[in-house]
Amino acid sequence: MALLSLGVGWALAGVWHASWRLSESFGPPWIPAGATLAAMFAWPSRQALAAMASLLGGRHRLRRLAMGLLIVLLTGAGFLCLRDYYYRTDGLPWPDVWTRPGYKLYRVLVLMPLWGAWAMMGVTQFRVPGERTEPAVAAFASGCGPMVTAAGMGLLLAGTIFYLSFLPLWQLAVPAAAIGAGLVGGLLACRVTGGLTRRALLAGNLLAQIALLAAYLAVQDL
Repeated sequence: MALLSLGVGWALAGVWHASWRLSESFGPPWIPAGATLAAMFAWPSRQALAAMASLLGGRHRLRRLAMGLLIVLLTGAGFLCLRDYYYRTDGLPWPDVWTRPGYKLYRVLVLMPLWGAWAMMGVTQFRVPGERTEPAVAAFASGCGPMVTAAGMGLLLAGTIFYLSFLPLWQLAVPAAAIGAGLVGGLLACRVTGGLTRRALLAGNLLAQIALLAAYLAVQDL
């Protein structure tokens, strides 16, 4: 799951990079932000968007559509606000160039799916499978023991601090926001859905990603 999330993050960064190269003479990053937003909700977060919209909108179809549109617009606004800070990679060893991309907004895109995946693991530590839990979710929860979840958080936290080392001490607010939003949102979603369900985990996943993006935007200029 971690490798899949890492691949999704690099894919989003690749979409931004490719579309930005094609449109760099057009000024504001409308095209790369729009392309990355479309790529994010077309595949990796499509089901998470549907789950979160259904939880917020309830049984009313128009309300669910409105909630889904609002989530997409807020995420897109966040992408538009990303600054393309850059540091020179000339002379650095190639592993450092590949693991820490020069355009720092790419690092945020890489981290978002990783923290979303961890949020799903974290929620399983506070809710056990029940009658409404799908078999796949129960199997996932059984593989996310306390040690595995804690180790995953430690590694991801260390990687986030390493990735965002160009920020001041406030960088710690970025993973903290993802952890808090993912856990609280996922647990509240469990209450709404009546237990540990796929919809609840997906909603926590997306909340963690959006919270990480929002927290980074809040501290990127400090």
